[in-house]
Amino acid sequence: MKKIILMILIFVFSLETFANVKISGRLLGSNGKPMIVSDVIVTNLANRRDVNIYQVKSDGNFSFTLSPQSFYNITFAGVNHNSYAITLMTFDENEEIQMEVKLSPYKIEENLDELYVIGSFNAFSFDEGLIKMEKQSDGTFIAEVPNERDTLYYQILGAVLEPELRSINGTMSDTYIYDGGGDYRSVLLSSKRIVNIVFDPKMIKFPYTAPTIKSINQNFSQYLNIRNEFNEMIENFWNKVVYENNYVDMYEFDKAANTILATLENYYNEYNDLRIKVFILSEYIKFSDFLIPSRHNINRKILLEIFNVLNPKSAFWSMYPNYILQILKYDKSDNTKKYIQRIIDENENKNTTLRIKHYLTAINLISNFDDKEYIENTLREFNEPDQTLYIAASIANDFADSISFRSLYKFLIDRYPDSWSAKRAKYEWDENRNIQLDKMIPDFKLASLDDPNYVITPETLKGKYVLIDLWATWCGPCIGELPHLEKAYQKFKDKNFDILSISFDRNPEIVKKFRSGKWSMPWLHAFAEGAFDGEIGQKFEVIGIPKPILIDPQGKIIALESDLRGKTLELTLKKLIK
Repeated sequence: MKKIILMILIFVFSLETFANVKISGRLLGSNGKPMIVSDVIVTNLANRRDVNIYQVKSDGNFSFTLSPQSFYNITFAGVNHNSYAITLMTFDENEEIQMEVKLSPYKIEENLDELYVIGSFNAFSFDEGLIKMEKQSDGTFIAEVPNERDTLYYQILGAVLEPELRSINGTMSDTYIYDGGGDYRSVLLSSKRIVNIVFDPKMIKFPYTAPTIKSINQNFSQYLNIRNEFNEMIENFWNKVVYENNYVDMYEFDKAANTILATLENYYNEYNDLRIKVFILSEYIKFSDFLIPSRHNINRKILLEIFNVLNPKSAFWSMYPNYILQILKYDKSDNTKKYIQRIIDENENKNTTLRIKHYLTAINLISNFDDKEYIENTLREFNEPDQTLYIAASIANDFADSISFRSLYKFLIDRYPDSWSAKRAKYEWDENRNIQLDKMIPDFKLASLDDPNYVITPETLKGKYVLIDLWATWCGPCIGELPHLEKAYQKFKDKNFDILSISFDRNPEIVKKFRSGKWSMPWLHAFAEGAFDGEIGQKFEVIGIPKPILIDPQGKIIALESDLRGKTLELTLKKLIK
């Protein structure tokens, strides 16, 4: 019996040692010392449900094992610091990777005026139940916070705005717990029902240093170096060539883009390490999607190398199923289609295979756009054929294949006229749709939320450039746009520019309450009765928010959607406001 047990233990141990990739190292703060509390969070990107949190020891050391032949997102997090994440591809069994990671400190705002406490008392909401802190003469902030139990969990909102608004740990804590999003919650042990919380910005305001990651493993170190070099190159491309030139100098854009393509191709030919090759191919495919084949030196052989490097079962396809489309944009050969079919047949992630099946089917529909019998027979394979047809039309439109696009679009509208896909397609592509460039804004009448006696119409907006912002407080991406809206408003409000935010919330009171918090949104506001199904939702053809629309002083639409989101908003306004 003992012999059998021993054999079983030896067998289990041998399986574990054979199957694992060992990851170890040290996680340090910006000062090069271990942090009060820090963790390494590992997400298996093949399914995104397999998440493990490994607590770092007090000396900064960490150690854990991963399965080979997979892809992971590894997030390094620590109290008072920004988290830092890398994608790690594991290949060889029994590989050991050692690394040292230093995090960057929070960029605490210089002149803090408004801070809020969120916590267990308001379910950590950014919108409702926030408690404003009172600023003291010594620069600290104080707030009285309700405590329903003997443990209070809380965070501070408003101390960090860049690169995005985020909630961070306080400076008054008995311990800390990871919040699941890259930051920490402060934990106070107290039996008091009202707890006085003090926040001292000076305690967590350190000189800024960029995050770093190093490794003693030669191949992994090369991977990190190439990754850093490329990220710096691509950041310089977008910041210097694109944003600073406002997309105007196409010669410089093309020259810089072709340089990046050539650099990636040289990297691919120079290095043999599989991890490096997959990274380079991934970035090559992603970057080529921004480019125009007639103007840029896109090497089709490099694009197709991904099929030689990875097998169809790879978790890579679960991470980047959209790369299939980008490859098909340049190569629709039978060999490429056969490999994609193998992914559909062999890959274990069924969500991935269904999505890729949609893509491959869409390409085949585009190739047979004038064969109605073929289209009907193909669509029978799907539970939601209208969605498949919409995807096919969308891809044809992206590929600038106007003949097949128009044919598939008409087939969708005629065959599935009452479907959500047909409604979405009409809003996006109908030649007579209301919201498109160079059309006048639809007629409407809306009472101002700040002055019910003031009625906002296209006529009252005339004489100014106006960004019409269709949004809601429940919409995460809408809230994510607010820093950019605020910045643009302050920069252009004295240059004949205004913003009209039209809310799709349940009722106007939600908006008023929201604006009494962190985001005052000091411009025009109105409420869309009935939201998506109401008059405004229909006239403005809204199927999703945020939906920004820029009109000129005559009321003509001069910019839409992606040209008015994020950093691009300021560039667009700079270019169009005369």
